[in-house]
Amino acid sequence: MKFKFLHLLNLFGTFFMAQNHFKINDLSKQYHVTIDIATCNEEECFGKSSVILMNRSTSEKYPAVISDNFTFDLATDSLQLKKANFDNKPRSLIFEDFNFDSFEDVALVNRSSENVIYDIYIFDSIQKQFVINEGMTGLVKENSTMFTVDSEKRRLILQLKSGCCLNITKEYQVLP
Repeated sequence: MKFKFLHLLNLFGTFFMAQNHFKINDLSKQYHVTIDIATCNEEECFGKSSVILMNRSTSEKYPAVISDNFTFDLATDSLQLKKANFDNKPRSLIFEDFNFDSFEDVALVNRSSENVIYDIYIFDSIQKQFVINEGMTGLVKENSTMFTVDSEKRRLILQLKSGCCLNITKEYQVLP
């Protein structure tokens, strides 16, 4: 019995100790967002985190999206209280339908390197959970930039720039 308790404490210890808790309701059209993150200072929160999404219309809570290197800025409101700030560019959390299935998906910034890299999670409507999409995540990592979504053409678009004069646009069609 003692071994099981120590194993559970080791497994979940990061989330039970020194957590900073944020509820954000204005980031997504389809989900309420709750974030538990390990470390916050005066300007930002960073580190191991759990992002929990709950469907606005059904109140169904989905399994947490876990990140080791999530980060976001903090802002001070009119009452001098710290709150999560997702307005700065590049945004730390992006909700958009990346695979054109009518469900919002989520991109979380992953600060494991000097560049701003995103991990892309696609909503799996059968399993009722967000699953990392290795292809889209790899696309972001290979190009060191986040794509934009063209819903009309059903494409992901990357805008790349090198130096003063070289601008490259890459378009990727999303297949079902």
